[in-house]
Amino acid sequence: MYHSVLHNTTGVLAGGVVLGLVMGVLLRHPAPTPPTSPERASSAVDAAACTVTREEKTVRGSSMAPLIPAGARIEAEMGYYTCHTPERGDIVLATYVGNDAPLIKRIHGIPDDTVDFAQTPQGTYHLLINGAVETTSSGTPYAFSRDAIQELAKYMNAYHGTIPRNYYLLLGEQPQGSMDAARFGLLHRFALIGKVMW
Repeated sequence: MYHSVLHNTTGVLAGGVVLGLVMGVLLRHPAPTPPTSPERASSAVDAAACTVTREEKTVRGSSMAPLIPAGARIEAEMGYYTCHTPERGDIVLATYVGNDAPLIKRIHGIPDDTVDFAQTPQGTYHLLINGAVETTSSGTPYAFSRDAIQELAKYMNAYHGTIPRNYYLLLGEQPQGSMDAARFGLLHRFALIGKVMW
């Protein structure tokens, strides 16, 4: 199973282990403007100001390859989603119970999206978001095994096939799935701890 995590880095790598914090820059973000589309309206945040810390991190693991390979250094704006609405296509850092380090994933599904599965002739399942087959950034359709979709299917059955307010569907770049929505279902926006700027 592919699994990408991140660590703060001092720029010194020892045997693939990343140590310490390299950069901590406080950024002030203005209050978000009101959403202008129904897609964003359901998860808008009303905040006066936002303090974001920019940190340099190193990716460990290959779940986001080839888009972001193992060993790549990225910058993340930590705290970004406390006052900004997560958007489809954002690459994010997310916490997940059982992982000491945050995961790096891309947002594929947002509130009010419909989610379903379509079985392929090979016996795998394509993920359908708003009726369209979802693909990796390189255009390869996701093709999950029946076992791999069980957790996400439970969520979607509970919510009648529609992603509820403040929940997001995150995936890596591996078409067969990784430590992502296929494994843990949907994540609340509180789990999104940073936006990746790469």
